Amino acid sequence: MTTIRVDDVFVDESNATANFIVWLDVANAAPVTVNYRTDLNTATYAGNQDFVFTSGTLTFNPGEVSKTVSVSITNNAIAEAIENFELNLSSPSANATIADASALGTIFDNDAPSGTPVVSINDFTVDEATKEATFVIALDRPSTSVVSMNYATQNGTAVAGSDFIATSGSLSFSPGQTAKTVKVTLVNNAAFEASEAFNLVLSALTNATTLDAVGTAIIFENDAAAVSNSRISVDDIFVDESQAYADFIVRLDAPNINPVTVNYRTDLNTATYGGNQDFVFTSGTLNFAPGEMVKTVRVTMSNGSIAEAIENFELNLSSPSANATIVDASALGTIIDNDAPSGTPVVSINDFTVDEATKEATFVIALDRPSTSVVSMNYATQNGTAVAGSDFVATNGSLKFAPGETAKTVKVTLTNDAAFEASEAFNLVLSALINATTLDAVGTAIIFENDAAAVSNSRISVDDIFVDESQAYADFIVRLDAPNINPVTVNYRTDLNTATYGGNQDFVFTSGTLNFAPGEMVKTVRVTMSNGSIAEAIENFELNLSSPSANATLSDPTALGTIIDNDATSGVPVARITDAVVDETDQTATVTVILDKPSVNGTKVNVAGQDVTANNGGDFRNLHIGTVAFAPGETAKTVTFGLLNDNAVEDAELFDVTLSSPVGLTVGDGRGHVIIAGSDRAALASPVINVANVAASEDKGFIDFQVTLAAPSAGGARVNYSTAAGTASSGTDYVHASGTLAFAPGEVSKIVRVALVNDLTVEALENFSFNLSGAVNATIGNASASATIIDNESAAPAAPIAIAGTSGNDILQGTQFRDAFTGGAGNDTFNGGDGNDSMVGGGGNDTFLVENAGDTYSEAGGGGTDLVISYLPNHTLGANVENLLLTGTATTGIGNTLANTITGNGGNNTLNGSSGNDILNGAAGSDNISGGTGSDFIVFNTALNAATNVDTLADFNVIDDTIRLENAIFTQFTAAGAIPANTLVSGPGAVALDSNDFLIYNTTNGNLYYDADGNGAGAQVAFATLTGTPALTAADFVII
Repeated sequence: MTTIRVDDVFVDESNATANFIVWLDVANAAPVTVNYRTDLNTATYAGNQDFVFTSGTLTFNPGEVSKTVSVSITNNAIAEAIENFELNLSSPSANATIADASALGTIFDNDAPSGTPVVSINDFTVDEATKEATFVIALDRPSTSVVSMNYATQNGTAVAGSDFIATSGSLSFSPGQTAKTVKVTLVNNAAFEASEAFNLVLSALTNATTLDAVGTAIIFENDAAAVSNSRISVDDIFVDESQAYADFIVRLDAPNINPVTVNYRTDLNTATYGGNQDFVFTSGTLNFAPGEMVKTVRVTMSNGSIAEAIENFELNLSSPSANATIVDASALGTIIDNDAPSGTPVVSINDFTVDEATKEATFVIALDRPSTSVVSMNYATQNGTAVAGSDFVATNGSLKFAPGETAKTVKVTLTNDAAFEASEAFNLVLSALINATTLDAVGTAIIFENDAAAVSNSRISVDDIFVDESQAYADFIVRLDAPNINPVTVNYRTDLNTATYGGNQDFVFTSGTLNFAPGEMVKTVRVTMSNGSIAEAIENFELNLSSPSANATLSDPTALGTIIDNDATSGVPVARITDAVVDETDQTATVTVILDKPSVNGTKVNVAGQDVTANNGGDFRNLHIGTVAFAPGETAKTVTFGLLNDNAVEDAELFDVTLSSPVGLTVGDGRGHVIIAGSDRAALASPVINVANVAASEDKGFIDFQVTLAAPSAGGARVNYSTAAGTASSGTDYVHASGTLAFAPGEVSKIVRVALVNDLTVEALENFSFNLSGAVNATIGNASASATIIDNESAAPAAPIAIAGTSGNDILQGTQFRDAFTGGAGNDTFNGGDGNDSMVGGGGNDTFLVENAGDTYSEAGGGGTDLVISYLPNHTLGANVENLLLTGTATTGIGNTLANTITGNGGNNTLNGSSGNDILNGAAGSDNISGGTGSDFIVFNTALNAATNVDTLADFNVIDDTIRLENAIFTQFTAAGAIPANTLVSGPGAVALDSNDFLIYNTTNGNLYYDADGNGAGAQVAFATLTGTPALTAADFVII
């Protein structure tokens, strides 16, 4: 069966005709006929017409493969935007089918104001099976003189000869002409390749200038093994309102052995068609010939003159042929307005998450307003934890925004390797901005790894998110715990909570089905937000998952989207950062920086991860670098960290995320805690499952319940949950929640977020319960937890808020008020937050975070081995607590009568073990260390620096005390244990004399050095000074 297609055309208004090429894929042995007619789009016929209506029938005689439909163009004298009209095919003869039924004719106006023309050349994507790539070279206005230029193809990752035919030549625009095309023949080879690109470069321009002389054609590869059932998807796009059209890329995951068809249509979202339209309604059918993998749906845009917020419209796919499955049926087209008030544009670049199996990462660079001058900037990829060459293809170049333009995209090719990796990230960095400023020049792409061993049953979860009301959309990340050997499907839909859709809506209802191809692990559900002008409390809406395919289980089927309002009163914003509790298997941890009110001029603040008991590189990785920037009106930004799932048996660990160097704002709570639940204990057939009590202020908007297993479940565990009213009522004080949690093998912690209703009623403390039931492969320990709601219209509670733990390993989170914690028998972590909190540990190895001068903690004798993490300037360990860690800006740590381990931070600390056999570790910084009485160990395990990291040992006793050296730092000592006697040289003015004199002790001043080459040829580095110059021997050192 012959297939019929028609190509889009670009035409200068001064052309007499627009010539559409209608062609057959192969010649037919019999005549082929097809009807055609022109139709309106943004261009019109009749009245001040742009083109002349045309219709008729084409007849292809045997052997013929192409015909031309000529449409007369009207050269009027009206200055107009770029306009489009359609040529539509219908009613083919019985021996043919229509593969592409509609083509756009794009008319470039030639009546713009006088001046030197600016030349543009387009970027686009084509299938490798397409016979040619068409570049459009356009002038923004006609010239009174002849405009000329040369053009030539340029190799990129696609190479002339093997991927395309090298092409060069010259173009001349007569006075009045504004558009020409250059066609480059493509080579459809059989080599399996990633998508590739080549350029068409303009040069030697006469009587014209250009902002960008390079057009790029991306060739979508089609050489994967052909399949009998292809998966169809469509990508979200961003489009500048000034663009004549928006191109959606619809693609197959693999070429099909037979033709594939799918219907498409545009639909309303926050953007509209008809009346003061934002886009032109479009519908039709795409036909993929065998071997084809990519098609473009072109939607005409309307460049209105009304200043608008960012708006969205949809392209929806439906009714695929029997040999295809739709895996992503809906794409959002996000329109960046170009009618904002005048002024210097502020440039933004987005952060986002992609699956490693995605072929490319798309960065959106947007101006907050159009400029009257050309805006230019450079861009370049930057390695993060993802590295160019192995994880992505290094990309760099320049962007230029013509007056009126507000959005451009940069695509970076991803490498889908087979290496098992944690989630990684790389950046796209903007530089050399001209006629624009930026608050944050770095966009981050997080690559979600997909190389774990494939399984036959995957667990599906969706993460809670925070979203700024001013954002055009909210992205929910839906993920599998492991890739599946077969496709996985799951339905999704948004639902009401305290936020609404319809009327004065907060978000736009969304539903559909996600399809994970074998090997894929992450998908994004994009929900359009509505930026209202009403000052509101924090609100929530839900994304709910349902009906997974038989090879998948819902692990966490409900996520809350928490909307941070941006209509608060004016003033200097105050920033705070959220805490997070995560499971080590979660891959990522996300915290949110929130402003209490939007800024008028834009603000920014630096953000960084900081080791506490979890270590950067061992337990987590920074994926976001540097700065979080808020444009005017924005109030929430998220920061994501990668989690490293090791096999070490660990109790709960934490790292901090800190805010610093604010510009245009002040920092309120500038420290967020990310607590990673304990992990990697031996799996049990039926571990105990618990849920602990919680409390939160009503205006927080939600309350988090942590459901924990005492140990991983060998076969995976499930449990049902449901809230129940107490003195707090469902609907008026909180939103009822129920569902089922599924724990994968290895997973021990899940968070269920329940929305709170922030009313204006003055109320006493209220509570509701969170109940567990129906456990499978687990035994319920504490079946019910109480949630205490603290009213925000009342005075602060006079009595402390009671928060009790369970017999399990609890992570207990406090409020901004006084809290009274009571732990149980497990290894508990206490995070009191603001307020002067009391913490009673109970049994187990407990961890206490001490952040306020009024915080207290207590332990009974024999109550496990406990740790205090102190953020206070000075801290002395209380009774029955063994260990102390200084963090933040803490400076002084003092032990008790027990055998303590006291560890400093990066500052210049004072550590005193007091009595007992202590381990003291100053860490980085120049510390003053006293062991006190007992047999003490002084540890050196940080990078040596004679200027900033030399510790003073104030009372070292050669009889009782020992210096421990980490062989990762003191690298000449490879074996743990005692050091050879001949590796220590001591005496007045001692220096290294031979190749194994690694430790040098000057008995004149007590300075202790490390000499890495052992012979003095290289500089020796001081790392300690011993007060009183005790008589050190090799017996005083141990290598660890």
